[in-house]
Amino acid sequence: MEHIHGTYDSSLVVFSYIIALAASYTALDLAGRVTSAKGRARRGWLLFGACIMGMGIWSMHFVGMLAFSLPVPAVYDVILVIVSLVAAVGASYVAMFAVGRDKLTGLQLLAGGALLAAGVSVMHYVGMAAMLIHITYDPVIFTLSIIIALGASIAALWLAVYFRKGVKRGELWQKLGSGAIMGAAIAGMHYTGMHAASFHNAFKEALFYGIVLNQSWLAYFIAGGTLFTLVLSIFGMYFAKRLAGKDSELEQSEKWYKSLYENNQDGIISVDLQCRIISCNPIALEITGCTKKQLYMQPIGMLSGLLVPEDRERAGEIFIKAFQGETLSHETAIVRHDGQKLELSVTNVPVTVDGQVAGSYIIFRNITEEKNAKQKINHLAFHDELTGLPNRRLFNQAIDVAIGESRDTGETFAVLVLDIDRFKVINDSLGHTYGDQFLKEVSARIQACTAGRDVMVARMGGDEFTLLCRGCGRESDVTELAGRIVSAIQVPYRLMENDFFVSASIGIAIFPEHGTDAVQLMKNADSAMYEVKKKGKNGFEYFSSKLDK
Repeated sequence: MEHIHGTYDSSLVVFSYIIALAASYTALDLAGRVTSAKGRARRGWLLFGACIMGMGIWSMHFVGMLAFSLPVPAVYDVILVIVSLVAAVGASYVAMFAVGRDKLTGLQLLAGGALLAAGVSVMHYVGMAAMLIHITYDPVIFTLSIIIALGASIAALWLAVYFRKGVKRGELWQKLGSGAIMGAAIAGMHYTGMHAASFHNAFKEALFYGIVLNQSWLAYFIAGGTLFTLVLSIFGMYFAKRLAGKDSELEQSEKWYKSLYENNQDGIISVDLQCRIISCNPIALEITGCTKKQLYMQPIGMLSGLLVPEDRERAGEIFIKAFQGETLSHETAIVRHDGQKLELSVTNVPVTVDGQVAGSYIIFRNITEEKNAKQKINHLAFHDELTGLPNRRLFNQAIDVAIGESRDTGETFAVLVLDIDRFKVINDSLGHTYGDQFLKEVSARIQACTAGRDVMVARMGGDEFTLLCRGCGRESDVTELAGRIVSAIQVPYRLMENDFFVSASIGIAIFPEHGTDAVQLMKNADSAMYEVKKKGKNGFEYFSSKLDK
């Protein structure tokens, strides 16, 4: 067989490289679409990217074939030409699929590159075999072309992975440069393979049904494929850029939402229509004391075990109403697995999509400190700060309640006003610190005397105390209590290494005999207490009409 030599048309060689560059750039630009898309959209982008990349490689190959002129007419097997196109698109699909994975390890990169190189090589050498002329290959240069295909494929996949996160500032020129490198590698593989080929003046028959294309018809066929590829590339770049802008807006909105969700000072738990927990923010985990693994995709009912028993039914009813479109708030308490009890403010918010409830947010805040502070403020409003006993306000309210109940039941009660004799001497000589210590001891002794009885002990201010004795059906019970208190107060107080002696003067008024309202009862008991002081202190006395006169 006679060996024949061909020549290259430089303009077509340059044009073939431009096609490779356009296909490479577009493939890089579409890589991010494949990664971010899901479901049908993902499959659509895979096929679209594969068509552009495969058609680009195929068109570049056959434009390169047209650039090569032989002294004899070149005829092509149509079926093998189509097979080479299918191989190019299939190899590109493998490449886009590899790029679309969330993570691409080194081993996966090598495997994907090998598959892409195999597809490109099959496309090239099947396309060469489509020429109905005898061709032999230099094994060394042939092997070199395969190596170049492998290197180009791995580089293409790596660059696609690098750029798949979308366009960033300054990345356009990086993509153009990378596309130029990829295009040069693809073109280099083609022309290396062409250089490995030796053409002989011997013709062969078409393998399939004798369907052939001569070189002029092949030119039209390739021109159509090239034009289609360029149109797809331009459309792909335009469409990808438009989607990139929308994706950028969506991504920014998602980041804003995620930042609000993750950094919110309220705990947020998202629940789907199957009542499963589909997400929760860090504060929700911190408040509940659970881990993300313990909660994710678990039924929301598992959290009801943390609620205090008395609130479980009500919380369940409110949760169900959220799925009916209502936004409701309530307060409850939970007991964590570590035994810590927390007070929570909870809001159940329905999630609506296209007018339909798609789930629910449970938004809750730890208000334990707030409630404790509120309770403390409320306690201070009705209790003496020094002794912790009820103050005048709470004592007067208690008398009003006792009067109302006594009118209903007919039972009597007694009001005792107690004043410490000689307290001023202790306070002036020892100072307020020891005076306060003394008053605490006095209040403790009075409470010890009233233990087991229905008696409220209050401090009205200074050294004055009052007692509300309910359920004292007989006067002897009140007399016995007053005597016990007088005796307890007389016991010496040890202050600054010295014993101090004081006494108590107590005035007693009985409802309704000595008064029918709180003011009258307190006034008459006070009058009786001053009568005790007049008689020498250290005792108790009931109010009588003589004192009123």
